[in-house]
Amino acid sequence: MAANDHTKTVMAKNSGKKNPLSGVIAGIGLLIIGTVILWMNEHDYVENMKAVKDVSETVIDVSSETADPANNGKLVCLNGDFIIPDETVEDPEFSVGTKTAKLYRIVEVCQWRESEDDDSYSYKKEWSEDLIDSSGFHETGHKNPDAKAYENKSFCISKAEIGAFTLSGEQLENLETNETFTISSSAALPQGYQVSDNYITNAKDMNNPNVGDIRIRYEYNTFSTATVLAVQDNNSFVDYISANGIAINRVDEGNLNGSQVVNKMTDENNALKWALRLIGSIAVMLGYVSLVGPISRLASFVPLLGGLVGFVLSLAAAAVGLIHSFIVIAIAWFVFRPVFSILLIAVAAVIGVAVFLLIKKKKPAPETEERSIA
Repeated sequence: MAANDHTKTVMAKNSGKKNPLSGVIAGIGLLIIGTVILWMNEHDYVENMKAVKDVSETVIDVSSETADPANNGKLVCLNGDFIIPDETVEDPEFSVGTKTAKLYRIVEVCQWRESEDDDSYSYKKEWSEDLIDSSGFHETGHKNPDAKAYENKSFCISKAEIGAFTLSGEQLENLETNETFTISSSAALPQGYQVSDNYITNAKDMNNPNVGDIRIRYEYNTFSTATVLAVQDNNSFVDYISANGIAINRVDEGNLNGSQVVNKMTDENNALKWALRLIGSIAVMLGYVSLVGPISRLASFVPLLGGLVGFVLSLAAAAVGLIHSFIVIAIAWFVFRPVFSILLIAVAAVIGVAVFLLIKKKKPAPETEERSIA
């Protein structure tokens, strides 16, 4: 996760005019990326819906007080007090620890991020968990590190229980970390590191870090009660594999029954669907806008009408991108929900007609010859 606070922007002007094809290449790339995101998102959403439906028809609610052998191999949902031993989970490299089921170390590196403007490239420093590849940057002098000194890492308790059941190692590893851990200023740290703003960092100035500096924060689990949805394996659990091959093994906070967990899974699937639809559609729309960019720039040299022409072209390109997105979604859905697919195609057709009428309306009226009356 990239943090945008405390950034420093450095503007670097190109030594010449940008290649006019760069916008076209970027546009094609965005079209491909956006289309793949939309297609895969709809495919995954439908597959996840099938898995959730499978779970809703298969899961049984059981008590956590005893591990009934009759339920071995069955998809069960159980809940109860989340019990962990009275021991500390610790990151030995930084001597940070607490009583929890899971402690998670998150490492961010200060790096350059390149942004493209109309006639220049800009570079700003930002904190990011992921390494940013600087080999393709257009300006020299903005090299990012090739590796992280420390990696993100989970530290888990030796054992955690819910009633008569013990969570598996996989369940502990995948356990949610729901709270930010407060780092003590007295922590025994490696040489060159100190605590600043609840981060462990080697940056001399957190407000103006150097590229390559790192900062580390921690999250941990604070569940007091928990719910498990998985296949019972004696007094522990293994994955449930749905009819369409999706592995399901959940540990949620609170006391929930099977129906409530299914509803939560449905809500999560819907939220992810709409988020990726938005991201994919924006990528496709920006792709088309980039493709008409060179034409829009040429039109900007025309007095008075240039700005209007550029605006109409960009608007039309964005609308085409929206139509493109609707069609991709419709095709992806056609096998699973034909009625919904046809509805999306109809919406895309309405948008297309509306754009055509708008462009037709914006066209200047033909000049008429003035005749003088003698």
